[in-house]
Amino acid sequence: MKYYNFKSRSFNSGPHFLGLILTFCGLIILLSPFLFELQVPLETVYWLSGVLLFIGTRIVSYYRGTLINFTHKQFKEYTSFLGYKFGEWHALPALSGITFTSKKQRVTNTVNGVSPTWSGELVFYHLILLGRNDQPEFTFSFTNKKKAAKHHRWLEVGLGLRRI
Repeated sequence: MKYYNFKSRSFNSGPHFLGLILTFCGLIILLSPFLFELQVPLETVYWLSGVLLFIGTRIVSYYRGTLINFTHKQFKEYTSFLGYKFGEWHALPALSGITFTSKKQRVTNTVNGVSPTWSGELVFYHLILLGRNDQPEFTFSFTNKKKAAKHHRWLEVGLGLRRI
C-alpha cells in the first residue's frame, strides 16, 4: 500500500446526516411518479428531485482528512469536495513510534432538528503517531476497535514504526 487515508467524517450526525436525508428525499421524489398518480407536472418533480440530489450529494461529499504517502514520506491534511482532495503536501516529521489508546467518554448530540438526539458512553480508540521526544504528531480517532486495529497495523508497517 502506497497511501494511508484517514477520513474524518460521521454519517450519523451533523451536516453529513442532513446530506443523506436530502439525497434520500431526492431519490424518493424522483421515484414518486412511478409509484403514485401525481397532480403535479413531471418537470416540477424532476426539478425538486434534482435540487435535493444536487445539494445532498454535495454535503455528503465534503469532509476533512489526512493522507500519508508511505513511499515519499509526505503527508497532506486535506478538505475533500466531490472526490477532490484540496491541501498541500508536506514532509513527514521524524516519527519514533505509534501507540494505541482507548478512552471512554460521555457523548451527547446537540439538539439541532436534523440529527437524532442521543447521549451515552462511547469508547474512542486513538492511534497516536509520536515524533521526537515521544510528542504526538498525528492523532486518528475511531469508534470501532477492529477498524482502529486494522489502521494501526497499516501505519505501523507502512511507516516502519515501533509500538509504544
